[in-house]
Amino acid sequence: MVETGGYQVGRRITSALVCEQRITNELRRLERIFNVYDPDSELSALIRAVGEHHNGPGGVESPAAVDVSSELASVLQLSLEWHDQSNGQFNPLLGKAVMLWASGGDSDMVPEPGQMEWAVAGIDEMPYSVEGQTVTASGRLDGLNLNSLAKGWILDRAVDGCNPSGAIRSVYVNAGGDICRRGRGELQVRIENPLKPYDNAEPLLTVGFAEGGLATSGGSRRPVEIRGQRYSHLLDAKTGRPANEVAAATVVAADTATADVLATVLAVSSLHHAVQLLSSDLFDRYGAAALLVAADGQRHENAHWAQLPTADG
Repeated sequence: MVETGGYQVGRRITSALVCEQRITNELRRLERIFNVYDPDSELSALIRAVGEHHNGPGGVESPAAVDVSSELASVLQLSLEWHDQSNGQFNPLLGKAVMLWASGGDSDMVPEPGQMEWAVAGIDEMPYSVEGQTVTASGRLDGLNLNSLAKGWILDRAVDGCNPSGAIRSVYVNAGGDICRRGRGELQVRIENPLKPYDNAEPLLTVGFAEGGLATSGGSRRPVEIRGQRYSHLLDAKTGRPANEVAAATVVAADTATADVLATVLAVSSLHHAVQLLSSDLFDRYGAAALLVAADGQRHENAHWAQLPTADG
């Protein structure tokens, strides 16, 4: 949404419409790069190219080198950095495990332990590097899924192309709970209660923020249901099993990509580790405000969150 400085028609309305269209066009362009479920996306093409190389003569011994767009190169590099900073809690190679649990939902069968071990085997080390716009992969990239980072990164890039000025007071975009905002004033955001994930339920609380990004991660929405039991779609990268100790985590940071990743890291962690992370150097380094709700409903927040204006309900 683009907010103007008043209710006058004319230049203000025209500026807002132009800004909205610019953001929409950029969102669509970037989504076509990163959509792993679209066989025509650039990310899918990269995965195929690396796979074809390693399936060919001598492919096992020699790395694949593929040139990509600056956008894809940037997010792939950021993924490497976040994997390192989070000690592997953020892992973009979980795609095979995600598909395994999705198939379990379709067949109404919980994946076998051996299947889960296969799905996460070898993903603790990233099999690629990035130099400029060239991706060098020492192994296949099956399972590469950048959604946990790319979603926020796309919002940041789209909104950056329409910075508030003149008649436009502020700009914000809400994409499935990830929010990017720039401009004057403050945005009030209702945070869903993960223990009551219903559209007509009262929010857990309302938080205000001015600039940057807000992201929430948790398993209450889009669960996998198998034999009457609901499993989180968020998985522990070390085991391939659904994460179930943190019901939801909300992070406010200087940019939406950072908020997105940190919320995911909290949501896939054990409760003990997630609470430790709240006061860790990782969150202080980015000045990230964080609130997490445990599976039993207990709330935990860090000092940065306590500085934000909040109200229950």
